[in-house]
Amino acid sequence: MPPDVTSEEDVLTPYEAQRQRTIELNKRKLAELGLLEESEKPATPPRRKGVKRQAVRKLGGGDGEGEEVKETRRSSRLSGKAPDYTARDLRDLEDPPDEDTIHKRKTSNGVHIRRIVHGRVYDSVDGSSCHQCRQKTLDPKIKCKNTFTHTSETGETYTTECPILFDERCLLSRYQERKEDIGDDWKCPKCRGKCNCSICLRKKGKSPTGIMFPEAQAMGFSSVEAYMRALEEGSVKRPKGSEACRRKSGV
Repeated sequence: MPPDVTSEEDVLTPYEAQRQRTIELNKRKLAELGLLEESEKPATPPRRKGVKRQAVRKLGGGDGEGEEVKETRRSSRLSGKAPDYTARDLRDLEDPPDEDTIHKRKTSNGVHIRRIVHGRVYDSVDGSSCHQCRQKTLDPKIKCKNTFTHTSETGETYTTECPILFDERCLLSRYQERKEDIGDDWKCPKCRGKCNCSICLRKKGKSPTGIMFPEAQAMGFSSVEAYMRALEEGSVKRPKGSEACRRKSGV
């Protein structure tokens, strides 16, 4: 009687099947970024703390044979050699509980960390920071087009551009501004005096709102800005479950 053929997903729990699909999604994202080859290299097996690597050498005898003696391996750093931190140090770590895919690479300035969460790539070195969420990602950003005029000590005038960047998703969820509606003379919310990020709110004497977009959606608003305006005008009240959040945000 032929043995039963069972696919891998048939023996997996729903959680394990979802985890496997997430891993495959992250691998496809890595392939698009050209990082799949590095991430698939086998990681060095973990060493137990306090256990040193040992090399084997032989003590020669008169008959050409000798006794094997283990000696402690000296670190290249201790011997005066500079550590070789290159792209091959990219390691695919164990999957953490939140299903993130994390890659770490040592650099001369510290540790280069790249995380992939639901298709979004967080990069501590190559990413650019969004003014709203303060997250360094590889997501495309929208740059403010506002310019400032300055006068030097010698009386000469010169202009500089606003350096602020916003993620498209932050502009949409916090201000209901879409990329296709933004023109060449677009000014960021901060330059318009309407930014509701944590830093700008503190400068205005207000407390940060935290992640308010899900609550704004549940109350029928398309953006956090519209929801905050309605709260300040008193046309709506926050739900009872948001009492703690109201005390924190002050709106």
